[in-house]
Amino acid sequence: MNKHLASYIAVSCTVLILWIAFLYLPYLSERTELETAVAQKQVQLDEMKKTVLELPEFIARHRIMIDSRQKLHSSLYAKQDIMRLIDHIREDADKYGLTITEIAPPVSELLLLNRHVDSLKLPDFLNITLMINGSYSDFGKFVGEIEHEPFFRDINTCRVNGAASNSTQVMYSFGFKALLGQINIHENEGAES
Repeated sequence: MNKHLASYIAVSCTVLILWIAFLYLPYLSERTELETAVAQKQVQLDEMKKTVLELPEFIARHRIMIDSRQKLHSSLYAKQDIMRLIDHIREDADKYGLTITEIAPPVSELLLLNRHVDSLKLPDFLNITLMINGSYSDFGKFVGEIEHEPFFRDINTCRVNGAASNSTQVMYSFGFKALLGQINIHENEGAES
């Protein structure tokens, strides 16, 4: 009987070891893999929830940026509106009692602007030179106002032609770089140009 009992115990232990090796260990491994996958998916779900919660704020910031870009572009002059830009400069000069005798954007730049294909990446610039008659203080006020315009980017030249005498009228040459812009926004809601 001891022999049979020992045989039954040996066979039972072998069956138990085989059951553990072939059934329980693969199940345990698969369960561990599933738990890891579930944990990863839970992390992804938490990140997605966080993203969804941040989405309204992102959309609001995006809308604010689009609105500010539209405002900036609407304050600039498109290359088709160079004459309006020149009229604007003349009105500013008239406001200070200055007389613009000559406005000279280089013809080569105007031709280049005409051939230039609109690009969303690179803005267009135009060098403008003004010949102005007027007083020193009025000229200073005019230049100060031009420097605060959205299209103004840099002074190229500034010369005083004439002597500082009792004469209130002096000839000035003032050159600056103007940024030209145009609204080119392509959104899902519609395109504005």
